[in-house]
Amino acid sequence: MAQKAIEWLKKIKIVYETDALMVINKPAGLSVHQGLGNFDNHLIAVLAYYYDQKNEKNNLLNNCLVHRIDKDTSGLMVVAKTANAFQILNKQFQDKTAKRIYWALVWGKMPENEGKIQAFVGRHPDNEMLITVSVDETFGKNALTHYRVLEEKKHFSLIRLVLQTGRTHQ
Repeated sequence: MAQKAIEWLKKIKIVYETDALMVINKPAGLSVHQGLGNFDNHLIAVLAYYYDQKNEKNNLLNNCLVHRIDKDTSGLMVVAKTANAFQILNKQFQDKTAKRIYWALVWGKMPENEGKIQAFVGRHPDNEMLITVSVDETFGKNALTHYRVLEEKKHFSLIRLVLQTGRTHQ
């Protein structure tokens, strides 16, 4: 386990750190927490190793994440290091005062320069390991994302996405 943590720790960039919180740049390919079929190769395990190397105690490891990023997505994440920081940050995400903004390179061109993508996201009915999208409002949970095209090339578009909801694999 330590070897995996060491390798991931080399890929994680700590962008900002205080006694109360840490902002990290999570690389694509790293799960944020353990899940089905992934018991020891995740960000929480890497953070445990990081704190151990610094001889720091952190009793929050199971409650330090106030938001998540999908395994195959890279980006900045805020990690609480104290109970007070966790409460404040968690409230900001619950109250939707913290914004989740993504930039994505997509194949093709968007139908409009600005708009919204609304669908219903949930577990696949035949395979609970998969997430699927539907336009059927009786399926899953509502997921709403606002987009704006930043730049278009022949086959690709760079778009800015702002999540209004926060669903797994949105």
